[in-house]
Amino acid sequence: MFSLPTDRHREGLAKAAELNGIPGPSHVLKMKADLALSADQETSTQRIIEKMREDAVIEGKRLIAGELALEIAFREGSINEANLRAQLRAVETIRANLRYIHLTAHLEMMSVLTEAQVKQYSRLRGYGR
Repeated sequence: MFSLPTDRHREGLAKAAELNGIPGPSHVLKMKADLALSADQETSTQRIIEKMREDAVIEGKRLIAGELALEIAFREGSINEANLRAQLRAVETIRANLRYIHLTAHLEMMSVLTEAQVKQYSRLRGYGR
């Protein structure tokens, strides 16, 4: 049975941003003291997280349904090459949407944090340049 992504899987969805110094909102909030976030920055970060979670849960449920439909089609023997490709495209579009949600949240953090905070974030996460 399929389930929603774990924290480890969520990190993978935004790895391209994370590894290139674009902070993740969840990590920023966990490091709020080290980053000396202002009250406004903390509130903005929390809003980004909440929006990301809302959107990701919706898209995650769609992904689970798509994967389940694919598995059922194989189990029932109703799959063929033509509808396999269509089902795979649909599932991968959903997966791309889920990734977009996570990567967009990282991009939004760049307008919340100062340049110094972004550098400090990278140092604390071990992404020194």
